[in-house]
Amino acid sequence: GPTMLTPNDIGDGVVAFDTARKTTWEAYETLTPKSRPQAGDVLLTKDGTLGRIAIHDGREACINQSVAFLRANRSSISPAFLAQALSNGAYQERMIFEAGGTTIKHIYISRLAKMPLAVPPQQETALIATRGSELLEKSNELIRSAAEGIVLLQERRTALISAAVTGKIDVRGLVPEQAEAA
Repeated sequence: GPTMLTPNDIGDGVVAFDTARKTTWEAYETLTPKSRPQAGDVLLTKDGTLGRIAIHDGREACINQSVAFLRANRSSISPAFLAQALSNGAYQERMIFEAGGTTIKHIYISRLAKMPLAVPPQQETALIATRGSELLEKSNELIRSAAEGIVLLQERRTALISAAVTGKIDVRGLVPEQAEAA
């Protein structure tokens, strides 16, 4: 059946369809259009971890009450620009400020609708969205590279400790301050 999207399935720019739960077609057909996003709709988590954003790719899916979708008026703003604008630090901070709830933060759609959003002319939004996507991809590649480096360093550390413990390398005299203190 169709995918049922929850906040756990909405990452930063990504919808985790592979791990999302499914629902039946019968249940899906009873839902109103407000629960069924379309291609290009911007998905936004509005409970708990607020403000995670992704663009829906059009697969048959429904959302639960902790996810909202925003449909851009494409004659004035592209979904990519809207998603990037909503992901911006200033807008994220405002969303948290506007959120209610003491234990679990929640943002109401009515409050989101009242938040101002600067929208430049459409030609500029397309350029901004394209450049933003390029920069995001570069930063994601740097993050992946750093994560791989961390794993490699951890493996080398483990190998070095193993070699020292098994006597394959002699570590005596490598740290003279500790030898004198003992």
